[in-house]
Amino acid sequence: MEQIINHSYIRSILEPRRADASKNDFGQALLIAGSCGKMGAAVMASKACLRAGCGRLTTHVPRRGEIILQTSIPEAMVSLDKNDDFWTEIPNLTYFNAIGIGPGIGKHNEAIPLLKSLFQINSAPIVLDADAINLVAESNELKEMIPKNAILTPHTGEFKRLIGCDVAQADLREKQQEFSMETMSILVHKSHRTSITDSIGNVYINTTGNVGLAKAGTGDILTGIILGLLAQGYSSLNAAIIGVYIHGLAADCAVKKINERSLLATDVVEHLSEAFNQLSLVDG
Repeated sequence: MEQIINHSYIRSILEPRRADASKNDFGQALLIAGSCGKMGAAVMASKACLRAGCGRLTTHVPRRGEIILQTSIPEAMVSLDKNDDFWTEIPNLTYFNAIGIGPGIGKHNEAIPLLKSLFQINSAPIVLDADAINLVAESNELKEMIPKNAILTPHTGEFKRLIGCDVAQADLREKQQEFSMETMSILVHKSHRTSITDSIGNVYINTTGNVGLAKAGTGDILTGIILGLLAQGYSSLNAAIIGVYIHGLAADCAVKKINERSLLATDVVEHLSEAFNQLSLVDG
C-alpha cells in the first residue's frame, strides 16, 4: 500500500489537546545527544522536541555541554554524563515515555557496546538518528537487535551504509521496504520526497518541504519533533508520519519569509508553531 501524506491525512491522525491537560499528559522524553564540537545538535533537537509538544524533556550530554544546554534551552532538564566530551553511560530510563539518540553523539570505542546495552534494557519507543544509525551500520549484532517499531531516520548516504551496499536510485524504495520488514522497524528515508516504510512494507510519501532543508542540522530538528510526538503517546508510525510532515511544513512556512538559500535549521524550529496552526485543530 502507498499512502500520500497530505493535510487531510495528518488531520485524521493528529489529536487535539485537552484544555485541562497538564505537562504529565504529554509525556517525558529522554534525548541522548551531543559531543565535543557538536553540542549544537543537542540544542536543536531539544528545542524541536519541546516545540512539538512534549511535556518534559531531559537531555543527556557530556559534562562540557551543561552550560551550553542550560543557557540555550532552559526549558530542558540536563542529565550529565561522567565524561567531559562524549556519551559513555546510560541514564536511569525508569520514567521516560520515549527515547531519542544520535544527534551529535559521535563514534568512539565505547559507543557500540553502549548502544547494545541501551537496546537490551530499554522498553520505551525509540528514534535513532545520525551516529546512532552509523553505529548500527557498523555492527551486524546491533542490526539484529534493532527494537521492534524503532524509528530510524537516515539520509541516503546513511541508508546505504545501513544496508551495507550501494544502491541505484531506482531501487532505494524496494530496499527501504525490505529493511523495514526484516527489522520490524519504521524507516524514514530523508530525501526530496521523504518516504516512510513500516514493518509490513507500506509506504508513506510526504508532500511538504523544500530545498532549504538541504542543510546541516535539519535532521536533528526532525529527530526532536518525532521524539516529542512519541513522548505524547503517538504510535511509532504516526509519530514518524506527523513528524516528517510538520517538519517540512515548518520549512515551507519559513521560506515565505526567508530565502531557501538562507534557511537555517533553527528557522524550522521557529516556524513549528505556524505549521501546527495551519492544521487548524480545535483543542477541547
